[in-house]
Amino acid sequence: QQQQQQQQQQQRPQELQQQRQQQQQAMLAPNAFQWGHRCLSGPLSRCRAAAAAATAAATAAATAAATAATTTETAAATAAAAGAPLRERRGRWLAAAGVPAAPAAGSAAAAAAAAAAGAAVFFRRTVHAAAAAAEAADAAAATHAAAAAAAGSDRSSRKRFTVAAASRQLAAEVPLQLLRAAAAPAADAAAATDAAAAAEEAAAEDVAAADWCPLRALWRRCVQERQQQLQQQQLQQQQQQQQQQQQQLDLGEGEDPLTLEHICLLLEGCLAIGLREFTVLGGLLSLGRSAAAAAAEPESLLQQLPRVSRAVRRLAFLHFDFFEEAQTALQQIGPEKAAALWDIWDLCDVAEAFAQQRMPSAAVAAAAAALLQQQQQQEELLLPFAAAARLLLAFAHVDIHSAAVLQPLQQQLQQQLQQLQQQQQQQQQLQREDALALGAAAEAALLLLHHQQQQEGMQWAPLLLAFVEKAAAFAAAQPETFWTRPSNARLHRQLLLCRVALRTLDRSLYEQLDHDTRNILRQLQRIEITLSPRPPTVFVKKLSAILTKLRIAHQLYPMRGVLCFDILERDRRLAWCCDSADRFYVGTNSKTAAVRLQEKIVRGLGIRMANCAYWQWSKMKARRTRIEFVRMSRYYALQDRREIDVEFEGWLLPHVHHVHRKNNIEAFCHFPNNQPLGYAVY
Repeated sequence: QQQQQQQQQQQRPQELQQQRQQQQQAMLAPNAFQWGHRCLSGPLSRCRAAAAAATAAATAAATAAATAATTTETAAATAAAAGAPLRERRGRWLAAAGVPAAPAAGSAAAAAAAAAAGAAVFFRRTVHAAAAAAEAADAAAATHAAAAAAAGSDRSSRKRFTVAAASRQLAAEVPLQLLRAAAAPAADAAAATDAAAAAEEAAAEDVAAADWCPLRALWRRCVQERQQQLQQQQLQQQQQQQQQQQQQLDLGEGEDPLTLEHICLLLEGCLAIGLREFTVLGGLLSLGRSAAAAAAEPESLLQQLPRVSRAVRRLAFLHFDFFEEAQTALQQIGPEKAAALWDIWDLCDVAEAFAQQRMPSAAVAAAAAALLQQQQQQEELLLPFAAAARLLLAFAHVDIHSAAVLQPLQQQLQQQLQQLQQQQQQQQQLQREDALALGAAAEAALLLLHHQQQQEGMQWAPLLLAFVEKAAAFAAAQPETFWTRPSNARLHRQLLLCRVALRTLDRSLYEQLDHDTRNILRQLQRIEITLSPRPPTVFVKKLSAILTKLRIAHQLYPMRGVLCFDILERDRRLAWCCDSADRFYVGTNSKTAAVRLQEKIVRGLGIRMANCAYWQWSKMKARRTRIEFVRMSRYYALQDRREIDVEFEGWLLPHVHHVHRKNNIEAFCHFPNNQPLGYAVY
């Protein structure tokens, strides 16, 4: 047993030495470090290469030292330390204890041991430096990731709006038959070129395919075919630049993002080919809302808003949701930023689009005030006459009476009038664009004169008379064929509207006009411009049917000068106004400025009015209820003198009588001044 114990004691140091060597190899492996092999594999390999190079240099130095035969005790000690294996303790590399040191056999062995010790020290320092660099790199990466996450939190929250998702949304909102009809190529294939024929074949293949993409088909018809036509017609340089920009932009694949610029190109293409299907256009603007919501930059909507407004205004299309979101984005960004992004013509397009949508927008007025303030700071710069007139008319139609907007425009128009007078003294003829601007400015001044609250320094009557005189002088020199153009016919309507308003509402102002101007306006009144008859709405048809049942003679949409009535009775001076939704501002029960002005003119002409709003008509479901409503409204309009009071809401009284009759309280045939239908004289 003693011999066995002695043998085990002799074998135990050898086993411990083998275990330490295995632990040393395991610790020095890249995968065994606590920092991970991904962070230290590169630095460790570089450290090992540096250590190997140092070891090779030390070996060469040891060979040279062996020839010199210089030995010291320090070399023996360092050799003993170098022979000991390394171990890790508390994050440090230390020499393992308990291992016998190698004897110093000679000077060569001592020099080699010293060189090996220097290599070991260099290896240890490089490992610590690599570990510290890895920790610093991890901290920097974590800081950069946190900063990037904080900066791009908004972008990460936004979903990517792709072409495929937009196509699916369009197919869900618009019926498939309307989409196929809108995306179908033109029928006149004889006059089409080879490129157009190829596009038609591609469109036919898409329609026949099972995975037909409606958005891509609309893009091919509205954008690509239009680009081909622009290439064939060889337009001017500005249009060629737009064509090059359109050629650079493509719809892309299914996973590519859809932007507002794509929607602008589609709307402009619909305008070029004459596509005015409201369901298709509504679907495109819904895609525009989604694209604006998914855009990384919130300013992208404001950058493309003038372009979208111009296309929507020329298409005469209403889409309240898109413009409400545009108004919200404009409020969030601020008027100063919008004034920096837009010029005066962009502001005109946006203001006219909001006026066409019947949406009074304080945000657009604030942006206009900021832009006009910038223009005032540049004293030498004068706004174009057409731009100032268009802005004034747009804000007058939506009841924007802000002094920050109207006063600069009034000053600009006064300066423009002075320039026109100087041109007239120099015997220069008035241009057509200036005459159209005069008509728009006259209509705006008329609306502001009758609806604006009186403020100091805001006198519109002198400007109105000056605009009418200048425009009438231009109209006197034009032949009758000049008024057949739609824009010229609009100038004719504006002049006649000013004439009838001044004659009926402000007779003293009308008499201030010179004799020649009044004669010219009288001659313009005698010019007959043929207009296409307006198809009657369902609301007007049903009210006309009730009047016919009551044996009341009337006319549908008669014209009296520039005034158009819904229903006008033949035997009595009574006009029926079917107030549908297009006569009110969006989301309110307030009538627009133009409708209120026409009602004042009609009352000034001595014609009684019976109003029926669309929300009243929709509440009366039964036919008998509607008949009684018409009878009572006619009675109050003709016999009741309270109808003259503008603030009196006479439509409530028929509802009260209807409730009384329902409860058997009142008999409709026994009210004062009742004229039975059998005794009515026609």
